[in-house]
Amino acid sequence: MNDFLKNFFSNIERREKKIVREAIKFESFLNLIQERPEFYLRDIFQFFYDMIFYFVKPKKKNKNTFKNDSFQEYDFDALFVENCENPFFADPVFSERFIELVKTFKKRTLQNHLILFEGPPGSGKSTFLNNLVSKVEDYARSEEGALFKTYWKINIPEILQALERYGFSNVYFEEDQQNFSNIPEIKKDINKRQSLDFSCPRFDHPILQIPKNLRHDFLDKLIQDKKFKKRLFEDTEFEWIFKDNPCNICLSLYDILYDRLHDETKVFDMIFARRAVFRRLFGVGVSVYNPSDPIFLEPKTNIFVQEYLRTLLRTDNIEFIYSDLALTNNGIYALMDIKEKNLERLRRLHGIISDGIHKVGTIEERIKSMFIGLVNPEDKDKFEGIPSLKDRIIYVKIPYVLDYKTEISIYKDKFGEEIQKLFMPHVLEVFSKLIIATRLEKGSKALKRWISEPLKYDKFLDNDYLILKLFIYSREIPNWLDDSDVKKLDAELFNEIYRESEFDGFKGISGRQSLQLFSEFLEKYSDEHQIFTLDKVISFFVNSESPDAVNIPQSLFVLLSNDYDYTVTQEVKESIYFYNKEEIENQIANYLYTINFDIGDKVLCPFTGEELEVSEESFRAFESSILGANASPFEMKKFRKENQHIYVNTTLAQEINVQGKDIRNTQQFKNLYKRFTNSLKESALSPFSENIHFKTALIEFGKPSFEKYDSKVKRTVEFLINNLTKKYKYTRDGAIQIVLYVIENKLDKKY
Repeated sequence: MNDFLKNFFSNIERREKKIVREAIKFESFLNLIQERPEFYLRDIFQFFYDMIFYFVKPKKKNKNTFKNDSFQEYDFDALFVENCENPFFADPVFSERFIELVKTFKKRTLQNHLILFEGPPGSGKSTFLNNLVSKVEDYARSEEGALFKTYWKINIPEILQALERYGFSNVYFEEDQQNFSNIPEIKKDINKRQSLDFSCPRFDHPILQIPKNLRHDFLDKLIQDKKFKKRLFEDTEFEWIFKDNPCNICLSLYDILYDRLHDETKVFDMIFARRAVFRRLFGVGVSVYNPSDPIFLEPKTNIFVQEYLRTLLRTDNIEFIYSDLALTNNGIYALMDIKEKNLERLRRLHGIISDGIHKVGTIEERIKSMFIGLVNPEDKDKFEGIPSLKDRIIYVKIPYVLDYKTEISIYKDKFGEEIQKLFMPHVLEVFSKLIIATRLEKGSKALKRWISEPLKYDKFLDNDYLILKLFIYSREIPNWLDDSDVKKLDAELFNEIYRESEFDGFKGISGRQSLQLFSEFLEKYSDEHQIFTLDKVISFFVNSESPDAVNIPQSLFVLLSNDYDYTVTQEVKESIYFYNKEEIENQIANYLYTINFDIGDKVLCPFTGEELEVSEESFRAFESSILGANASPFEMKKFRKENQHIYVNTTLAQEINVQGKDIRNTQQFKNLYKRFTNSLKESALSPFSENIHFKTALIEFGKPSFEKYDSKVKRTVEFLINNLTKKYKYTRDGAIQIVLYVIENKLDKKY
């Protein structure tokens, strides 16, 4: 048992063991800079940028998302959800704003600014900030999260020899003798101690100890990577290296050491690099202030180090004092809410934010921190009148969640992943869409410019474009939109729609209220021991006494029900649709080849190897499969002529003869294949929807009585139920229920 702890900690893999905490000699640190200059030459803004993209990774695009190459979705779970006591779920609207903010860190446009995340109560602002700070601490403890500060190791024997050599050994300071009673003890200790070790209290990067006028030439000679060196000397990202000064303590110490040692290299032998620490608990590297936290304005000091240095170096020019702001210099200073004491802190910061300078007694302290805060909209008027802050505040809005899928993720987090199984597919989505709808402003100039006539989609789209917003904010395009309208949604229009989202999410049902309503819904219907259907969701909201729920437009219930009906109908049609791919491909290839010949000709199709007789009947059989049985002879001939023109001038002349494509890989073939299969899907359910045996076989599926039906009906039912469960995650009973729902409401005829 005595060896238990030793064995445990020697075998366990801990992230902390990957970190080198020891101070690194300045010369060794320069070697590291040579190897990875971008990693070892970074300040808090570069560190924060790298931290975000350490946790946040690009998402792979899927077939349901907006096909816009200029937009990249990101997965924020590792940053805000995983290993977080209270997860924060970032929807696409906020995610895009946050990523755009972080990208500006590389451009240095946010230095000397205060970043305020603005959102209404219940939007998750505090959770967001707490999780963000927690991940900053995690990153700083990781192998990739190194940020370095200056660390001094004053070589005492070296100093004493130099003092003796240059005649300083007999210099005394009467004022020190009078003010500090422990001077004799320090003098006694000096003869025993090898070094005096301490960190720069302002966490200066070690490279700042190189005199400012020498840094350009120094780094030019040190770094061999020409590509990086061009960025180093030209990009604003690295301006701090050539503009920032070391703190008053390091600057004074450097000058005095040089005066005593007469050798720069010996001074730098006493300068080390050490990893900076980010500990919110101690207010080091990162500090988060709540509105009720008291304000301490007294300067901080280290009397022991100050006395020791003054006694050792025979000087009174070292003032080891600094402010509390120094603890988060090159770190993060955060205000949880701008009210009460935090309002005073903000007023105190205004000079620092605008000029980067702070007075500690007579000493001028330069502060470069990342200043962030949270604010409720109603609190802004308390500080927006401060002139020096007016142009120094950047607002980033954190609204209520505007993406119905993110809202569902919140429900799952609070009530368990299993709640999804309590609902028929897409019903939980309707619940969350109704919640989101209360948070949206009515109308949209951008959406009206896109879909100028909403009556075109009168079954699905409201005049206020709320339903279209529900899809767009979730990065989806409704399946019921025409291809022509989908093509209109280019990157410019999409970005314009998202800019309008600045006005959404500041009213309606809050995050807390949403969870309360969802809990009430589960409590109300859970005793019925039945899966939750659309009717129950609609009934719950119609009868809800919540003021925001009462204000949901009645038209939304109808339109979202229509959208639900359309979606499940398409899924049933897709699931019952069976086709022979090779047979369809052969029909298309034969059609494209034979439309170039006269009626009555007998030809051998080179694409399929089939001998064919060209006939009007064969043409019309194919064309009616695409255009529909009610298509007129004129429409069919027009379709035939257009396809013959495309085939001769593009498909054959360019794609096959010049580019060497197989007929099946040409654009014309792909377009016809899509139209052909879509047409087959639309009519796939028709032969069965009126078949009474099919309906009863569905009801008896899985029971012994199912075996009495003929093989075709059984095969079709099995095929349909298996596809619904595999492709769309229905349970077996849910699949049966949804097919009956579609058939009984004749939705296959309606959609």
